[in-house]
Amino acid sequence: MRSNRSASRSVTTCACLALGLVMALPIGAMPLRAEPADQSAEPADQTPALEQSEAIALVRATFVRLNDANLTNQYVMLRATGAPDFQKRFSEAELAALFAEMRLRHVDFSRIIALDPVIRSARFYTAQGILELMGSVPLGSIEARFGFRYQRLGGVWKLYGLSLDFGRASKPAKVAHMT
Repeated sequence: MRSNRSASRSVTTCACLALGLVMALPIGAMPLRAEPADQSAEPADQTPALEQSEAIALVRATFVRLNDANLTNQYVMLRATGAPDFQKRFSEAELAALFAEMRLRHVDFSRIIALDPVIRSARFYTAQGILELMGSVPLGSIEARFGFRYQRLGGVWKLYGLSLDFGRASKPAKVAHMT
């Protein structure tokens, strides 16, 4: 049975997808939408640049770590490569419990890793220094929907939070061109 603390974390982890899809991204340089938490937050021009290829690499690396963790039932690397707040929020045992159903279903992320993710939303929360990438990976009639958050520490994006769900494939999103 899951403790209230673990249940609360599971809801928090899955709540990332509830933020909604904000914008589809064009190929090439990826504009980040700055979302200041309050009036004292950094201005939008302080938003770090992120290329589409960098965003795809972050998403793939997260899926690789998650796949390795699920295949081995060892969440040491997933947790160790996360941001300090991620490490404080989740023990290895709690991560194992959160992904137990995926392990029981023998979910294999190797197909997901080989395909290009469709990043539908990229936001940077300036006050917290958090990058949020949301999107999906189409797998025929189903898709893997993800919401990954990262914090940049020492020049490296570290996992801050994640949510993952599988469902029927949605119609392809139209790409919003930023001006």
